[in-house]
Amino acid sequence: MKKMNSALFHILGFCLLFNACDNPGVDGIIPPDTGTPVLSLLDDASSPAISAWNWMEGLDGAITLSEISIPGTHDSGARYEPIAGTAKCQNLTIAEQLNIGIRFLDIRCRHIDNAFAIHHGSIYQHLNFDDVLNVCFNFLDSHPAETIIMNVKEEYNSSNITRSFEETFLAYYQKNPGGWYLGSSIPILGDARGKIVLLRRFGANALPMGIPASSWADNSTFGSGDLRVQDCYKVTDNNSKWNSLTALFNEALSGPAGRLYLNFSSGYKPGIFGIPSITTVSNAINPKIVDYFRAGTDGRYGIAVMDFADTYKCGLIIKTNGIVGGGVVFFQDINYGGSSGLALTKGRYTLSQLQSAGVPNDWASSCKIPIGWKVTVYQHDNFGGTAWALYADPAGGQSNFPGYSGLNDSMSSCVIE
Repeated sequence: MKKMNSALFHILGFCLLFNACDNPGVDGIIPPDTGTPVLSLLDDASSPAISAWNWMEGLDGAITLSEISIPGTHDSGARYEPIAGTAKCQNLTIAEQLNIGIRFLDIRCRHIDNAFAIHHGSIYQHLNFDDVLNVCFNFLDSHPAETIIMNVKEEYNSSNITRSFEETFLAYYQKNPGGWYLGSSIPILGDARGKIVLLRRFGANALPMGIPASSWADNSTFGSGDLRVQDCYKVTDNNSKWNSLTALFNEALSGPAGRLYLNFSSGYKPGIFGIPSITTVSNAINPKIVDYFRAGTDGRYGIAVMDFADTYKCGLIIKTNGIVGGGVVFFQDINYGGSSGLALTKGRYTLSQLQSAGVPNDWASSCKIPIGWKVTVYQHDNFGGTAWALYADPAGGQSNFPGYSGLNDSMSSCVIE
């Protein structure tokens, strides 16, 4: 009995430490393959390819960031945990997140030794703020038409400090002041290109210092200045959480253009002894996000802040900005009918890579191919079995796979060139 009580004591102690953090992360429904060729986002079949790493290039620089549907990550640096399901929120590194289209990062900083260490609650994530900034600035140097909205929040207890959180942030800012947008209003994309836009969830005396978000209501849907936020992270009922998500998505579709909508899909169900039951929420919410955006129309949905972001969910959100229309697209039914996967750029796609782009095994019955492109479809994974060559011209038979003996519902890998 003494051993059991001791074990329970340590579990409860861990939970008390963990409660310092807002909401723990959950696994996604399709583990992304970071080697997947990036989905293409084309304005039309003859336009230059816009990939997930430069998708904002296709947007008008005169629109405000609040008028764009943006995929984001919750607790973006949280990839480590001492107990499964209690702290990890992402599979992908910050660099990998940016490369699949993420443009909102949620960075939680513990103030220690007058520097910022990335934490999720009490758990150090083997990452420091300089690491995050170096990745972001390198990405923006390579893709100057993009911007990154960064939510910076103080996390857990400070330790061994001689200055304020604001002063330490300013020390980081001074290393590259030209790389930041610190205006208090929501900028137009043209003014934000090539920069990190600060969303400030900490107090500040030297104003302006980013879009103010320090008045953050706990576990609720609320408005604050130009922000409208849904962050209901303590989830006792999955249907209620989903209703909160869709309510803000719908509100964003018709809300004022100057209002920035932040919609968090993350959450956990409190379990026995306060231990969070994370997968109870994720297994219900993540598939609903996919279904919602697959069935949705173009429009402004705000920032969708996700745990365990992957290529597919990001692509579906990016598509709602109306910049997707070309590339190779596979359809479930003949004559381009039924559900479709993401538009794919040139590359080699194994089964797992197709699945991450929304194309299940032995599923496709037709496809659209840009002029001048060729698609070789393979019967088995890893480019094995019978192969069929498809082209953009009508003679290639691209519209209906049943036109090729054995091809319908038989694709497990492909090469696009």
